[in-house]
Amino acid sequence: MSVRKARIGFIGCGSHASSSLYPAIHTIPQIELAAVCDLKEELARRNARSFGALRWYTDVKEMLRREELDGAIIVGPPQMHCELGKLCLDAGLPILVEKPSAVSHREAVELAQHAEDAGLWGAVAYMKRYAVCGW
Repeated sequence: MSVRKARIGFIGCGSHASSSLYPAIHTIPQIELAAVCDLKEELARRNARSFGALRWYTDVKEMLRREELDGAIIVGPPQMHCELGKLCLDAGLPILVEKPSAVSHREAVELAQHAEDAGLWGAVAYMKRYAVCGW
């Protein structure tokens, strides 16, 4: 019996995302990397090809309009996390953003409230939050 995978759109194809986060996606059997998006076409194409995304985009709104996604991962500068996080929440998607989630405490609270108002969850990545310390 095949289990349905969560279709994820990944926004941001910069060096941190590409070296630290994209490589881990294939290790999570419940996730399908449906689409990637970056303002720079060459980065979006590269990450789609390198990490097995079905499609790539340079416009987040187009990706949200064309794809049937179950969630979004957003990795870039803090202002991008907040702005595009709200856009994805408005599209009905739960989000995972890299830290920090915003450029100010006020904006971080606004993003969290936006998720709550939408009835969705928003999470901020935090390395090894639940890891057993072995060092």
